[in-house]
Amino acid sequence: ILNIGINIEKTVHLGNIPACFDGQELEYGFSGTVVTYCYKVTNPGEVPLNVVVTDGPVGTNESFLLPAGLSTWVKKVSSITADLSSQGIAVGTPTDADKTVTDMDPAGVKLVPNKPVCE
Repeated sequence: ILNIGINIEKTVHLGNIPACFDGQELEYGFSGTVVTYCYKVTNPGEVPLNVVVTDGPVGTNESFLLPAGLSTWVKKVSSITADLSSQGIAVGTPTDADKTVTDMDPAGVKLVPNKPVCE
């Protein structure tokens, strides 16, 4: 029996970053601040997986093939409109089986109220 597994790590960055890397689990910003959600998905198992990464509140929905022993990044650019904490979810199905593996990881943003300008 071959080992199967999946791991997801969700982080968030301020701004539209060109490429994903490890970030924070919580960022703060004003309404309209651009943020990038990054999902690092790893297949620690011994078989390739058909992977689906979702995060409903953020609007992430990506599908791809992930070879055994490798990692990849999924990137979603958004903006802060309210406090948001949600789970990045990765579901992997071996290419030759119907068993699935799942992992989840949270990250989010906090809305910083705009202060009135004093004259």
